[in-house]
Amino acid sequence: VWMNSRCLIFCSIAIFRPGRGCRYAPDQHLLIKIAMEQKIKHLEFIQTAINRMAGNSFLLKGWTVTLTGGLLALTFKQIDRRYLDISIVILVVFWLLDSYYLAHERKFIALFNHVRKQPGDATDFSMDTRHFGGFWSWVRCSLSVTMTVFYGGLLAVILCINHFL
Repeated sequence: VWMNSRCLIFCSIAIFRPGRGCRYAPDQHLLIKIAMEQKIKHLEFIQTAINRMAGNSFLLKGWTVTLTGGLLALTFKQIDRRYLDISIVILVVFWLLDSYYLAHERKFIALFNHVRKQPGDATDFSMDTRHFGGFWSWVRCSLSVTMTVFYGGLLAVILCINHFL
């Protein structure tokens, strides 16, 4: 691993001086090992971001069920449609926010696969996901089967209660 014009090669503890060369030849196997360790560390960083996005999505679903359930209980207790309207707004906002996190999770998965397929010495520790999707990936995530079944099912229940109330 070269740092600048006067640098240490960590693999065989050789000192490089411009015009004089190296005292020891670098150990190629150690260079490969260091490059693979860097690649594994980069993949761990990306996996941490994926886990964080999945955790945020799980928490949003929990909050959605809790808040809409509480508002439905208030609706039945006080027979007031305003609580149903508020629960619809909360449901739509959490649906869109959960779709946003799912889209970012998918982008990080694509980045993980991209880094996984690169050679070991090409690690740059980039976490940039702009090249792996755009606005429409967010819209596709909001209309995915899992999101539509969960949030659409809750919306159908709220609309049925609103119709019969």
